[in-house]
Parts: sequence; C-alpha cells; structure tokens
Amino acid sequence: RYKEEHDFKPKELTRLRSLLVDEKQLAKFAVQLGIGEKMRLGKGAELGKGAEKDGGRENPALLSDTLEAIIGAYFLDSTLMKVRSFVKKIFEPVADDLMSLDNDLVDTKAKFQQWALEKIEKIEKIPKYESNKCGGSDDKPIFLSEVFVADIKYGQGEGGSKKDAEKRAAENALAKLKQEGLI
Repeated sequence: RYKEEHDFKPKELTRLRSLLVDEKQLAKFAVQLGIGEKMRLGKGAELGKGAEKDGGRENPALLSDTLEAIIGAYFLDSTLMKVRSFVKKIFEPVADDLMSLDNDLVDTKAKFQQWALEKIEKIEKIPKYESNKCGGSDDKPIFLSEVFVADIKYGQGEGGSKKDAEKRAAENALAKLKQEGLI
C-alpha cells in the first residue's frame, strides 16, 4: 500500500526496505519502543562481564535483534494483519525521511555493483567481497573486507561485522572512483 501512495519504482522500494531494516534503524525503533529497558540481560557477577555491564541496553546489534525477535514472536502468536499494522505504525513515520536523504553512503554496495555492471567490460564484473576477522575481541570483533571485480581490488574497509566491513569497502571503492573521475 505504501508503494501505491508514493508511486515508487522497484529499485526505490528495495532501497527503502534496506534502509528500514538496517541494524542502526531497527535499533532506533527499539529505543523508541523502550525495548532496551525491558530486556533481561546477564550481569556476569564473578568475572565482571555480562551484557548488562557491557552496555547491552544501548548495543545496536542487541536492540535490533531483540526487536526482530519480538516481531517474529508477535507473528507466531497473532495474525499477519496485526503484525503488519504494528510494523506500519513504526516504519511509516520515518519512511519518507529515509527516502529523501541524499546520502552517498546509503546502499553503497548496490551503487558500486551498479557501476561495475555498467562500466566493466569483462565477464566477471560482479563485485566479490573477501572478509576476515582482523582484530578486536570475541564480543567486539573487527573485520576487514576487500572488494574485487575481475580479480582487481577496488577498495577495503573495516567494521564491527562482515556486513559493515563490506559497506566500508564499497564506500572506499566509490570514493576512489570518484577521485579518479570515473564516476
């Protein structure tokens, strides 16, 4: 229904979906709903560790995962129409704002892939990402990702997850292409 009211193209709807279910955005929704205060977290009494002491109530990954779990549980316990209504109340107020953002970092992997498909004249032109843990701790790892097209490295980036590292690699690749006047 949102598409009918706004006349979006499929590409724009894909972008909107991606923006709405992004970890950071889901964490914002969770904060708005007060989910952080209601989560049951381990205190880690003996070792001084645990989600409570590590700031789990503000952790975007934990908040977004918890919101996803709540929506999933609501679906299992209710009907699709009720879940749709709940999600619509949360998502619709921010959807227009997200679509109006003119941000070069939004959907960078898709932008880089689109560039590669249009400009690279080789059979293997779909970007491939190689990601590995390169540091950090078990609970806060750091990943390094490199992006290649036709065996040529275009960029690299680091992040707290493979997904974030891949986004940073695509951002880096696009920035280099822009600097070289190729986009």
